[in-house]
Amino acid sequence: DSVLTSSPDHQEAKLAKAQVLSWMRRYRQAVELLQSLVEDSPTSALYLYELGKVYWMGGTPRKGLEYYEQAYLQDPMSQEIIRGLARVHRQLRSHELSLYWYRKLLVKVPNDPEALSEVFRQTYRADHEVVLQWSEEVFTKQGFDNHSAASLEYYFSLSEDWKPFLHLSRV
Repeated sequence: DSVLTSSPDHQEAKLAKAQVLSWMRRYRQAVELLQSLVEDSPTSALYLYELGKVYWMGGTPRKGLEYYEQAYLQDPMSQEIIRGLARVHRQLRSHELSLYWYRKLLVKVPNDPEALSEVFRQTYRADHEVVLQWSEEVFTKQGFDNHSAASLEYYFSLSEDWKPFLHLSRV
């Protein structure tokens, strides 16, 4: 604050204050500071990324996505921008796009734990959804024997989306 008081246009001080405000969950104030930085430097990947991150953390992921995309256009090599794009798409349940960005991150950082975990989780989920859809088709057309019912119960238990229907495997 003292730097901003003596020099209100000091960009590094504004950025630092916006980051602190974000950590304190005072997103509206952080957005105001970051928007003024973006107005002064509209092609700064750092400011665009930080503004996208604050919007995402503040509960408006679609607005955050806009700024992440603008940041990516300015700096397509940034690992943090790519990670931000993957995270916001995951939150928006755009699984294919999230998977795309996590895979892109793995090209840059091959052993990134978050990206490895998300690629596995999202690929695993997609594989199991195919099995669940097949099981549902078989169930409605042919009926189930005990083994098929147990298999369906197992797959229902793996998916958060399907868990509420776990009891249907025994009907």
